[in-house]
Amino acid sequence: MLDTGDLQKLTQDQISVELVSEELDQMLLAIHRPDHWQKLSFPTARTRKPFRNSLDPLVKWLDRVKQQPQEVGNATPSRCMPPAEATAGQTVQSSTKQSPANPYVMRMIVDYMSTQTLSRNGAPTPTAATAIDEKIERTCVVVYRTGRYRLEKSKQEFGGKMRGEVFRDSLSEAQLQDLQRILDAPELKGLHHPTAQAGVTVREGETTDLFIPRGEETQRLMFATYFGARTQGLGMRDQTRINVDEEVQLLRPLRKWLKQNVEEKKVPPAKDVPPTNCTVATQPE
Repeated sequence: MLDTGDLQKLTQDQISVELVSEELDQMLLAIHRPDHWQKLSFPTARTRKPFRNSLDPLVKWLDRVKQQPQEVGNATPSRCMPPAEATAGQTVQSSTKQSPANPYVMRMIVDYMSTQTLSRNGAPTPTAATAIDEKIERTCVVVYRTGRYRLEKSKQEFGGKMRGEVFRDSLSEAQLQDLQRILDAPELKGLHHPTAQAGVTVREGETTDLFIPRGEETQRLMFATYFGARTQGLGMRDQTRINVDEEVQLLRPLRKWLKQNVEEKKVPPAKDVPPTNCTVATQPE
């Protein structure tokens, strides 16, 4: 099933992007190929439909595997990650692979999200809700060693289609050197930041996901700042506290550089180019 032609050739940029969905039905695949890990993310069942011939047999196989008769006692969940000794020399945790034909310098994804619970008359209410108005705005960028970069700005509201623009251009050698200097700052290079909190619904928040190639491995940093988290303990009502990720301030030089050198450039959006979440391309764009 894993070696069928269609699945072997599938890449992340062929999978449509969705920021907001009516369902939580995500499928993640990591397949060990002879020279790399093939990693695919399908955010919803709808994004899997074009590839049903390849994926349906895997889904049915997984359903059979889940029906295990005996549970392993005293076992610690590992999110089904391969043992480190079985993957010597490879960075399984990295979801952004370095391509020898098109090496990249950095990739960053910033999501701003907001949710509002509405009553029947449209007034905000923390309880007895009949609808949730959710919106996500995503800005992502990937910069390659050649100086080429890809910037995407996407937006989607609950129940609506995603709207996105793609911008592509080149940086000068001086700009690349300045970026590399920022990425190699000791306080950023030596940072081991924990994964952002998952499974929390918030009224408003921002998450940042940063990938930086470091030799044979990829440094991944995740930050989350949010207000009004909803938890079962409060009956899914908003908390009033603000969770500020203190170490996110280490990204200020990088955010400033991106604003001045990429975001503020008057580059027209590319025509007929769909967003890909700035997935690293294996060949120059």
